[in-house]
Formats: sequence, C-alpha cells, structure tokens
Amino acid sequence: MTHFKADGLTNKLSTHFGNVPIPSRMLNLRRLNSGLPIPKFATWEGDKPNLTVMNRDFFGTALRNKLCWICGQKMGRFASFVGGPKSTASKCFVEPPMHRDCAEFAMQVCPYLVTGNNERKNKLTPLEEKQHRSAGTDPDNTIIFGMSISNDWHFISGENCFFLKNVAEVIWWKHGKLASSKEAEKAVLEGEQAVQAAMKEMQSLTRSRRLKKYPDLDLGRAVWSPKRPINGKI
Repeated sequence: MTHFKADGLTNKLSTHFGNVPIPSRMLNLRRLNSGLPIPKFATWEGDKPNLTVMNRDFFGTALRNKLCWICGQKMGRFASFVGGPKSTASKCFVEPPMHRDCAEFAMQVCPYLVTGNNERKNKLTPLEEKQHRSAGTDPDNTIIFGMSISNDWHFISGENCFFLKNVAEVIWWKHGKLASSKEAEKAVLEGEQAVQAAMKEMQSLTRSRRLKKYPDLDLGRAVWSPKRPINGKI
C-alpha cells in the first residue's frame, strides 16, 4: 500500500485524518493534485474530474460487468454497500457494490461521507426520489453511514436500487472514523423507525392510490446478482 497526505482536500477534512493507506486495487487510478485517487464513478468535464456527479455510463458498465464502483476492477463473492441508517435497515442501496477495502478507504477520505453536510450535484428527479423512498433508501444526506457486507444481492431496475438478500456484517462510520457503540445503536434504531414509517405509509394507501403515487415501480425485476466465487477474493 501507498499513502497520500489528505491536507489538499479541504481545511475541514484535513483535521479528520493524516495519512490514509490507498488499497492496492486503486493504485492505477488517476490522481488529484493532492494525491487522492479519482474513483471510477467520477464524471469528467474535459480533463477535470467531477467527484460530485455520478458517471451514468460507468454505472451501466459496472452493472453489466460486475465491477467495483470505486476502483473499476472485478468484484468477488462479497461486496460492500454504503448507505445511511434507512438504507442499512431496509437493505436497499442506491450506490453500486464496492470491494471492502475500497469502501473502507472511501469512508475515510470521501468528502460526502466524511463531513456529512455535502450535497451531490446530480439531484434526484421527482420519480427517482419516489422510487428511493418507496424502496427504503436514503435520498437525503446523513452524517453516519453503514457499510453492509453481502454475498447475496441483486439490482431491481424498477426501484433503481440494489437489494441485499443477505447481510454478513454491518460496520458503522461517522466523520471518517468508526462510529462508537452508542452511535451505531442510535443509527440502527433510526433506520428501523424510518423503514417502519415508510411501510406504514405504503400500507395506508389503496392499491390504486399506491400505483398513482408510484406509477413506474416495477417490483422484483432483478437484472444482476453475484456469481459464486472463482478464486475466493473479496
């Protein structure tokens, strides 16, 4: 592993960490002036990367070829999914799967994940927001994130999210560091309450009203699920 000095991002971020190890999978990625590897999901505007806008072309490529959302290399049997309390509780995630070491690296250096007060520039459309809310994901930013490890998941195109059938482990992060036990317990409770509230709202609607509110939902059409491991790599 190599390292980079993270003092070139923002003043706020430089107080959270010093040297952060870069996973070997990410060493071939292009770098910012600070030395920070540019994730594969970044959108390029000429020769400048925009890390706040998701590259929709790469989303499709990653989906078809089972690639890590950050390093762009092949996924193994296990994958990490990052989301807030509601996504973690519902097991539904917007972001594609990542290698565990790539996800851990992002948890420590990504401004969106570390500061908890950044906004993505590619705002959700009204339909996408409805889809995410109905699926149980977090359309809004949060200050604490769960990293769920799974070996059984699929992508539901109608809801535009990844659903985890099995979760082997959940690791909570806050401001670039592992969350405390109390913070994790609070996040779990918050997520459960948010999912219960969403379910109660859905159950209160008749089928006709539900279809009117969420007209384009196509529940259950899985288009991607992981294969069995070939070499045991995670």
